[in-house]
Amino acid sequence: MGRLEAYVLAECMEDRGRFLPQIIVYLRAIMAMKSWLHPNHDNGNAVLDGNQVWIDLGARKFGAVLALAEVLLGGKLPDDLRQEMAAAVRRRVILPYLKHPANDNQWIDGSSNWNAVCTSGAVFATIASSPDATERRAAVGTALNSMKHYLTGFGDDGYCSEGVGYWGYGFGHYLQLAQVLHDYTGGRIDLFAFDDPAKLKRVAHFTADYQIQHGLFPVFSDSHIKVGADSGNFARAMAARYYDSNPLRSPPGRSGRAIDSMGRLFPDGRRARAGPARDHLFRRLGYRDFPRPTGGAVFRRDQGRPQC
Repeated sequence: MGRLEAYVLAECMEDRGRFLPQIIVYLRAIMAMKSWLHPNHDNGNAVLDGNQVWIDLGARKFGAVLALAEVLLGGKLPDDLRQEMAAAVRRRVILPYLKHPANDNQWIDGSSNWNAVCTSGAVFATIASSPDATERRAAVGTALNSMKHYLTGFGDDGYCSEGVGYWGYGFGHYLQLAQVLHDYTGGRIDLFAFDDPAKLKRVAHFTADYQIQHGLFPVFSDSHIKVGADSGNFARAMAARYYDSNPLRSPPGRSGRAIDSMGRLFPDGRRARAGPARDHLFRRLGYRDFPRPTGGAVFRRDQGRPQC
């Protein structure tokens, strides 16, 4: 799916038809798939066998990317393929999201990354593809309700029990959803503040505040000790933009291309700026971050005293 997204965006940028043949190959292959679910999520092969339809991390991705391809390429694609894509997105994503929100999509009232990730994909697919304003409004309303559940998964101090990796994955998709709804409603819906702006700011600062030292994090849940700062991390760039969070400077010897390139995407002049020098960052955070309400505690060595 990453290649399909890249080719769609490349075709939009170049506008010469050079990428269309491969895009069409990918799209027809997706249309031939019996299921959009990850196989390990399809208990008893119910979706594969056509007995059930629900949304998982894979299905929402297919739906969102197909909706994106239709919106951006439109008439450049064959008419029969466009009709098939629209029908598939509706059957596999839009209707399962709107008609069976609690029965099959058990993530919809959960607090894990699944809620934010699946919701963002399903909502984008619906508002981009459905011609029915009632369906689009229902999708937005469902999203607002489910995001209240998702945010309960963070401590009041912003702590993410799923670790820094799933903070980027889950909260990144929350921020993506926030941007989509902000643009779609002309700013009338603001998930960047939502019901608790102060807590959301603390959530946005989680990765910067929970560093043990420059670029290193406590290992717990499914997280890793390092998180690449040069991999185009959408969550950190958006957190820097909307919440003035430090987006994690690249390790010594590596550039900050991801932060710089993300910054150029913001037309209003607000950009994801490279963070302050690391010594200043750790002076601000302190060398000992004693237990917070969630029970986390981070101890940092003095950056100027390697022996500590």
